[in-house]
Parts: sequence; structure tokens; C-alpha cells
Amino acid sequence: MTQKVELRNIKISDAKSLFNILQNPTFEYFASAPESIAAEKEFIRKMIEMRKAGNHFEKVIMYNGEVVGCCRASRYLSPARRHVCSLGCYVDQMHWGIGIATQATTLLESICFNELGIKRIEIIMAIKNTASWKVAQKCGYIREGKLKSYLNFRDNFHDCYIYAKVK
Repeated sequence: MTQKVELRNIKISDAKSLFNILQNPTFEYFASAPESIAAEKEFIRKMIEMRKAGNHFEKVIMYNGEVVGCCRASRYLSPARRHVCSLGCYVDQMHWGIGIATQATTLLESICFNELGIKRIEIIMAIKNTASWKVAQKCGYIREGKLKSYLNFRDNFHDCYIYAKVK
């Protein structure tokens, strides 16, 4: 039986689960690593406030009733780009390779296009993060280019690909 991936709004009570997932040292291309559960709770509080303002949409990824990751869409604040958002997600390593990130991306994309009025979604990832660009490709995003020294992970600057989908 195939398990269904579901998204729900992030809650403060998710902090411990997400903290544990983010402590994985194999998250080589993911910049967020909270120092404590308290720090993760504070981050979640900020995300909830940004959601209320209509700028940031943080969702917990549920699989088989368990928190297995998180995904977010961040709307650009510039009035000329309010129709654009960036999208990203992470999944617990114990659940890699079974399509959870692909399903979560598809679900969040649907919310962006159909509920939030977004016209363009961008996904940016380090070039060496092959898993992320495979997810983008499976979801129908088009690689638009390369961004030199775009992201800083652990004091190392990485070139990135930018993928996009336009409604």
C-alpha cells in the first residue's frame, strides 16, 4: 500500500522532530541547523508570524502519520515580484528515495498557484545537490540558469541552479 504524503501548517510542537531531522550531518547543502530545540521553536514562531502576514508558508511534511520534513514557499516582498515565490523542502534521511520530496513539492506548488495567486515558482539549489534538481525536474520545473557563488552553506559559497515553473 502506498502511503500518502500530506502537508499541514507548522506548529511549535513540531520543533523537536524538526530539530532532530536537521541535526543530520549529511545535510550537506542545507543551510539551516538550529543550535537547540529552543532555537527551532523561536524560528517556528517567526514562520507563523510571516504566514499571518501572507509572505511565508511553512508546512510540515507528514508521511504515515509522522513528521518527516518541512517545506516552504516564500513570497518575494518587492511589489514588482509579489507574484513570485521560492520553494524548498527537506526530508529526513530515513525517508530519502521514495518520492516524498516530489509529492510535497507538488502539493505546495498547488497551494501556491491555486490558493495564493502565485504566477511563478522558483527553486534554487546547490549544483552538487543532485537530489534537489531531480525533484525539480520530476515536478516539471525548467532549469533557467546557473547562479555563481549564490548560497553560503557553512562558510562555503556554492554555485546554484535556478529552476522555475510559470502558471
